Formats: sequence, C-alpha cells, structure tokens
Amino acid sequence: MRVSLQGKGQAVDGDVTTTGAVCIATDAGYIADGRWVMLLLSPFVKGVPGIIMSAYSTMTKDYRVVCSAITSNPYFEAVKCAWGNGGFKWRWMLVCTVSGLIAFSWIELRAGRLDAKELKAFPLRLKRRLVISAWLTLSGSFWLMALWGLVKFR
Repeated sequence: MRVSLQGKGQAVDGDVTTTGAVCIATDAGYIADGRWVMLLLSPFVKGVPGIIMSAYSTMTKDYRVVCSAITSNPYFEAVKCAWGNGGFKWRWMLVCTVSGLIAFSWIELRAGRLDAKELKAFPLRLKRRLVISAWLTLSGSFWLMALWGLVKFR
C-alpha cells in the first residue's frame, strides 16, 4: 500500500526512480537505530510518571497531609522548617523526602528515627502513591545511569 503525500505516491523498497536507480527503503541500521531510541527513552518512560505523581501530591491538599502526618523524624522536621513555606520546588522536594521515608521506612524504623504508629496512621491511598512514585523515580534514575554507562563505554 502506498501513502499519498500531497497527491504524489511515496516510494517503497524496490521501486525504480525516474533516473533508473532502485529505491532502498529498508536497512538493518534503521531497525537497530529504532531500538536504540526505544532503549534510550525507556528510563524516561519509567521515571517521569513518578515525578508527575509526586508533583501531583505537591499541588493538591495531600501536601498538607504529608507535612502533618510525620512528626517523629528529626531530619524531616528540620527540612519542613527550612523548605515548607517555599515555592513549588521546595515543597516538591519535601514530598520526595517523605516518599523516601515511607518507601524505605524499615531503615528509619530500625534506627529509631520514625514512629511505627505514625507510619501505620499515614493515609493508605497517599502512602501507596508516594511509594510508587519513589520506586518509579528511583528505577528510572538507575536505568538511566546504566544506559549512560552502556553508551559511554560501548
């Protein structure tokens, strides 16, 4: 099937041009280059939804819930005082901090820097969103670093 471009037919592989040359429309390099593009875009496809999810939590009323739900972590309290009243960037970083606290809560619980009761009382829907956001962002970042190494040292 030929595609019509402004009334003119598009050439396909094997067509003879007006000068007598044979059209070569496919090559192994085209397929390989397409795979490289897909491979290089994959960390962004994985990481950007995590960033969008945390940005959504920053812009909605969930931000207030995030700030008020955890009070036992001294680092988070210090960061809350420094960043809490800032612009979007600082509030987003605060939400990402809580995402890390919740996604890797076992580290903070073991060190005694997080109260298990506060973690259990954290809203489940918001907790799930923040954990998914943290894991998507981290996995996309690690995948991007791995691809950088692959391309750099190829």
